[in-house]
This record gives sequence, structure tokens and C-alpha cells, in this order.
Amino acid sequence: MGNINSYKTDESQVKDVIQRYYPDWEATSVNRLKRTTRSTVYEVTCLNVAPRVVSILRNMTQEEATKEISEYRTIYNELRQKGVPVPEVLHMSQDLQELGVPYYVMTKLEGEQADTLLKRKIGQAGRDEIIQKIGDALYRIHQVEAQRVGALSDEISEKIRIGGSI
Repeated sequence: MGNINSYKTDESQVKDVIQRYYPDWEATSVNRLKRTTRSTVYEVTCLNVAPRVVSILRNMTQEEATKEISEYRTIYNELRQKGVPVPEVLHMSQDLQELGVPYYVMTKLEGEQADTLLKRKIGQAGRDEIIQKIGDALYRIHQVEAQRVGALSDEISEKIRIGGSI
């Protein structure tokens, strides 16, 4: 199958899909957060639940999209078990009849991106706290066994685990 990048998804279609699968959420607005060559990300604001994020996958084959969605779910589950705050994948679909492209719905993490925080005048103590939090998160991320999520071969994973060079 060829690439699925020719289909144009708009905010009303995203809202319709949310209403179909989650009618009790009462979606009030949909805002596009970002668009890259591979995906478009929307934030869905709802009356009854925290904001959700819908990622629309583009510019990839159906097979690539299916693999990407599956990998996200696997990696996020492993990271969550190590205490890393990651979004929860709530729903995923490869049904092209819905939006014309594969998509997934996930929870939205609260907070700001580190680069945005570090640009503010927060003082050295604030910077140190942010850097410590980043270090803690990286430590937990590195506790995930790479081969469990299919990221690396056993040989490369073992060299990384014992601190060797590749």
C-alpha cells in the first residue's frame, strides 16, 4: 500500500471521532498543536475529563503506521512501569474509513517542556532543580531493558548495560 499522506483531516473530523468512541467526554474544542511530515497532533478539550491528545499519522504506509502505534504502546507501558511519566494510549485505529489515516488517542501529560522552562529567568536554583528532574527521568528510562521493547539487539543492549562502547 502507498503512503497515506494525501488525506486532509480537520478539527471537526477529530471531534466527531472522539464523540463516537467517548460520548461522555463532551469534547468542546479541538486545537492543532503541531504538524510534522509524519504526523499531526491535536489537543481535544473536554468537559468531563482531562485534555486528550489525538495524533494523526501521515506520510507513511499503513504497515509503518501500525508498527509505530504498536511500538508506542509497548515502549510507554515499559516506561510507565519504571515510573517515567508517559501518556497512556487509550485507543488506536488503522481503519481508514474513520479519518482516512491511522490515528491514536492518548492522555496528555501536564506541564511544560524543559527547553521552555530553561529559557525563563528562573535562577540557578530553578535550573538545578529542572536538570535534576531530567537526570532522574533519564535514569528511569535507562532502567528499561531495550530488548523488551524491541529497540536494540541483545548484543548492543548488553554493551550499553555494562557501560561499554558500541
